[in-house]
Order: sequence, then C-alpha cells, then structure tokens
Amino acid sequence: MIKREFVFGIVFCFLFLSVAAEQMDMKATPVDGTAPLVVSFEVSPAEDITSYQWDFNGDGVSDSADPNPTYTYAQEGSFTPTVTVQTSSGEVNLTTIITVLSRMSATVVANPSSGIAPLGVQFTLAATGREPLQYAWDYNADGIIDSTQQNPQYIFDAPGSYNISVTITDVTGNSLLKVVPVSALKFDSQLQLDSYFPTTLDLGENKITFILLNGGTKALENINAKIIGNGVQHLASTTVSRLEAGDQDSVVVTVNVLSQGVLPTKVKLLDKTFSLNFTTNVKVEYSLEDIQNRFNEIKVQLQELEKEYHQKKAEGYLVSELFDSVKSAKAKLEMAQQQILTRKLADAQVNLDVIKSSLVDINQSLADVQKQEKRPLDWVKDNIAAIAVIITSLGAVSGFLIKLKSHAKKVGEKAAQVGGQAFSKVGDAVKDKVKGKKEKDDSADKKHSERSSSSSSLSITSEETVDEKK
Repeated sequence: MIKREFVFGIVFCFLFLSVAAEQMDMKATPVDGTAPLVVSFEVSPAEDITSYQWDFNGDGVSDSADPNPTYTYAQEGSFTPTVTVQTSSGEVNLTTIITVLSRMSATVVANPSSGIAPLGVQFTLAATGREPLQYAWDYNADGIIDSTQQNPQYIFDAPGSYNISVTITDVTGNSLLKVVPVSALKFDSQLQLDSYFPTTLDLGENKITFILLNGGTKALENINAKIIGNGVQHLASTTVSRLEAGDQDSVVVTVNVLSQGVLPTKVKLLDKTFSLNFTTNVKVEYSLEDIQNRFNEIKVQLQELEKEYHQKKAEGYLVSELFDSVKSAKAKLEMAQQQILTRKLADAQVNLDVIKSSLVDINQSLADVQKQEKRPLDWVKDNIAAIAVIITSLGAVSGFLIKLKSHAKKVGEKAAQVGGQAFSKVGDAVKDKVKGKKEKDDSADKKHSERSSSSSSLSITSEETVDEKK
C-alpha cells in the first residue's frame, strides 16, 4: 500500500512540473540581428519563481541570476541560451534560439540627386559584409529588381520624387536595406513662339519658319522643331545652337503636306508644345491651250499700245514717263512665254494677270496724255543733239581754216626764203660775170696800148670804147 502511494506521488510531481514548464515562457528580444546584438531576456509568468540561473552562450556556466538580464552577442552565429528557474513546485529549464548575423554597413550616393528631367543619375554604393555581396536596385518602388550592379546608372525621364532602394546581401544571407531620394524637376525653358509663316501651304514639300524668343534668364542650347499632325509629314529642321536670354532667332522646318483642307498640327520646341493651324491651297488645273491663247491676246494688245506710244511720242505728246512701264510689260511677257514653254502654267498665269493689269494702266495713261507746248527752250531741248552736231561741225571747219591760214603763211615764208636765196645767187652770178668782163677788157686795153703807144687819139678812143662797154 505504501509502495503504491509512493509511485503515485512521483507521477503526480512529474505531471505537475511538466504542466508548470508548459505554462512558463522564455522571451528574448530580439531573436536575430547583426553583431554586436544586444538581447533582453525574461521569463513569464514570474510570480512563483524564486531564483534564476541564465546561461547565454551554452557553455554550462551561469552568466546571470537577474530576473530580466541583457546580453551582448559580439560574434555572428546561432546561439541557444537557457535559464533554470526554481519554483515552489521544483526546478524548470527553459531555452530559445538567438541568430547573430555578420555586421554590415553601406553608404549610397546619388549624383546628382536633383535636376531637370530627363535626369541621368549615377549611383555609387560602398558596403561591408561577408563577401561576396549581392545588390538589388529598385528605382521606381514597384518591387521589381531593376539592376544588380554595384554602381549603376539610371535616367529619370518623368518629373517627380523617387525613393530608390538597394538591398545588399552577404554570403551568410544577412541583408541590409538602403534608401536614397532623387528629385527630377520639371524643365521650364520659358521659350516662346513669337510667330510662324506661311500659314497656307501647298501640297508637297514646304518650308515653315518659326520665330522664337527666349523669355527666361538663362541661355538655351540646341533648339530644333518637330511638327506633328495628320496630313503633315515632318522631314527636317534647322537648329539654333545657342539662344541668349531675351534674344530672338528662327528655325526652319521642312514638311511634306499630304492632304488638303485645314491641318491642325503641333510643334514641339524643347519642353514646349504649341498648337498650329495651317490650310492648304486648292489645287487649280490649268489649260495649256487657254493660257497660250491668253498670252497671244495680251501680246497683240501690248504691240498695239507700243505702236500708239511711239506715234504719240512722234507727235509731241508727253509720253516719256510711260517708257519704263512698256519696257517692264515686254519683259514680263517674255518671262511668261518661257514659263509656258517649261510648263510652269501657274506661274505663267500669275504673270499674265500682272501684265494685263499693267496694260490697262498704260492704255489709260496714253488716253490721258497731253501734247507738249513748244517753246524756244523746248525746241533747244528737243534738238540739243542736232545743235551739238552743228557746233561740232563748225568747230571742225574753223579749225580747218585756221590750220589752212597757218599753212599758207608757212608756205609764203618758205617761198620768200627760197626766192631770196635765188636772187642772191643771181646777183652773185651777175657780179662774177661783170668782174670777168672787166678783167677781159683790161687785158684787151693793155694789148692795144702796146700796139699803138704812139697815137694818143687812138688810145683815148680805145678808153672811151671801153667805158661805153662798161
């Protein structure tokens, strides 16, 4: 009987202690983390506990007897701390598991972290932990990994505020989350569209000029235009390399117009979009035969007016001012003829319209022209050319007479000079002849003197004879 009661008591105590252990709980906060990890411990409920023996690192040595101790795990690893509590019913052992991860750190830099969209950002990440490390970037907070590089780049096209997250995981599975903000601002160039032309286009290729104004305080660069719209095909655009604040410039866009009617379109210039309104010219079909017939009629009219012009001019009417008008009409008519030959019928039609209007004005002017009143001064003005010819001719005759007189004078002087020389020669000859004759007579006298020196009368007679001969 006593033996049975003893066994019953032992079973009862075992069951009591088991129920007491199931009712008690060992709590650790936190149960995981990176080293150094500080953990707080407690046992609940604690009303019936009289003593505590804590073993934090599982080495069998009691580390603390406090009811609510703390312990720092400096190394990474998995630990099983235990506590032995003494109650009125006996001793109870409790345990839990603490996971200490390797210590990790990271710094993330976004450069730039703010700017005008589209904004290109370079991310630079420096992390420590048990290598190799893995990286997972999420740029737009959609839960999808956008990059696994350590230092990626990304362009934020749309304006907005973004929180970029990156998760770094080491070889032990420990991870670290970092978040860096980026702000993409809306760009406002303050570019203004001052005007554009033409607003009426032809089917096919056209060039449109846009006058731009920089209404901001900073210079704008690389400005070109893009036209978008139904019935209009964008082909090309010139570029303004730099537009200073407050300055104006222009870009020229080449488009291909594909349809007729009203063409609502838009032009994009940097961050600005402007609405445009164009219309197309109605295509007109021209008849070669009709334009040629009209050309012939206008040609005949012009010839008649030109004939009338010359006739009235000859009659003394004041028509000189119409000369340029007639000449211009003839030039335009020749141009129209070339346009007809090259099948540029639309241009020829326009030219003929202009010529027709000019002929109406010339005809009216010829009808209103007045005849000029002749005055002496007008006669001189009209005959100035003839007067000039006459004066020139008289001058030539006068010059000829002067030259003739001068020549005659020279001839006379020459003749006098020649005549004087001839007379001088004749005189010298006569003198020589007389001198010879005298010498001859003297010789004869001498001979007579020698023959009859006895008769003086004869000698006298001979001398008288000589004197007579002299």
